[in-house]
Amino acid sequence: MPVDVGFPYFKELALKNDRYRDFYAHALRQKIARGQGIDSSYSGMIKYFQSLPEDNKSNVILGLIDARKAKLLSEEDFSWIKDEKRICNFVWCVLKWATDDQIKIMSCMNPQDDLPKTNAHTTFFDNIVSVEGYFDINDSYQKVVEFFDNWNEFSATKNNVINNLKKEWEQKKREKTKLAWLKIKKKEQCDWAWDYMKIKFEKHWLNKMFWSLRPLNSEQAYYCVFAVLDYWEAEAGTKELFVLKLKKAWDQREYRKKQSERSPLNTYISSESKKNWIVWRRIEKKKSTRLLNELSEKLTTKSGE
Repeated sequence: MPVDVGFPYFKELALKNDRYRDFYAHALRQKIARGQGIDSSYSGMIKYFQSLPEDNKSNVILGLIDARKAKLLSEEDFSWIKDEKRICNFVWCVLKWATDDQIKIMSCMNPQDDLPKTNAHTTFFDNIVSVEGYFDINDSYQKVVEFFDNWNEFSATKNNVINNLKKEWEQKKREKTKLAWLKIKKKEQCDWAWDYMKIKFEKHWLNKMFWSLRPLNSEQAYYCVFAVLDYWEAEAGTKELFVLKLKKAWDQREYRKKQSERSPLNTYISSESKKNWIVWRRIEKKKSTRLLNELSEKLTTKSGE
């Protein structure tokens, strides 16, 4: 038996779409007193609609479909961030810590209007997006979409926010933060950079980010580093100076590490041997330390054959 028998506007509901189902469930939870128990799964939504009184079923369903068309943004509206982790993380950061006034400016709302918040002590973002004990940066895209989908506002207002976020990112791109030396595949480097920033920003207003951004591995640490730097609004030259200090600190760390692995070799050789050594070094275009290490490795390999 087809699942839509006696089920009005089943096709228009498009319940196979995850975003649509989540939107319907969220809208119903906000509207009805006992809505928290509504299951947004496919089967859960089917059961809910089938349980509605016949004389009101069509009105409820049509109301949800009209609301979806008026308030949900299209997949195309998110295409510029979907496969760009760095941009997506930047957007998440801006929305996550935006004040009510900043949201109003981005959305071109009347400054006198109040945002619909159930908890005045948290940001607007945290009011309408589910919050876990910690945030997995891999979920930034999902959380951005959830914010726009759950926000009970018309799509035109949401598009204003999207357009302003695009402009903000264009400005960030012009900053040209030079972190080419930081490689995502270098685990030790990424973990070190994140730990370094946590210490340096301990008493800075950016410290709030380190309570939410908790990378679970070095790859996430890499993206968290960029998220903090991209979100940081600093005076001209301040961020560039910090990045230079970050690079210098890493170089010094690597130098000390190499030095700790070396031992001095004090010896005397004949003048003729010294001349030959200098000629050899020039031919090879290598420093004495490197030549000695290579010679030692060759001798060790031969002795082991």
